Parts: sequence; structure tokens; C-alpha cells
Amino acid sequence: MRGCHALALEAALSCVAIEPLRESAHCAVVAVHPAEHNVVEAVRHNEAFRRLLREELGLEPSWNRRPVCPACSRGS
Repeated sequence: MRGCHALALEAALSCVAIEPLRESAHCAVVAVHPAEHNVVEAVRHNEAFRRLLREELGLEPSWNRRPVCPACSRGS
């Protein structure tokens, strides 16, 4: 199953590279990391995206209302 998660992460990161402000792409990255037992990476990516949205658009991700990864809701 690890191969499927790696492919999903690769696809999600490719989407982020193409559309850096697309929330669904970042949501996919944050969702895949815990499946690979990388919760810290999920939290790190969540925080980086939150900073990007604040700096670029003055917004917060909509998943702050319904976190994709429970660990990502800490400190929100």
C-alpha cells in the first residue's frame, strides 16, 4: 500500500507546484502524509500553506473549520 501513498503524494505535490494557492491540492498533501506515518510533515505543510494564504490573500484555509488531519488542527 505504501506505493499507492507515494504516488498520491507525488501527484498532490505536482498539483501544488502547478497551482500553489489551490486549497484542494494542499488538502491532498496534508491527507496523504499521515497515511505514510508522517504526521509532522502534515502539520508542517498545513502551517506553510496557512502562512502562504495569509501572506498572499489574507485568508485562512477552509479546513480550519474541518481539519483533514486532526494533528493539523492544533495551534490553529
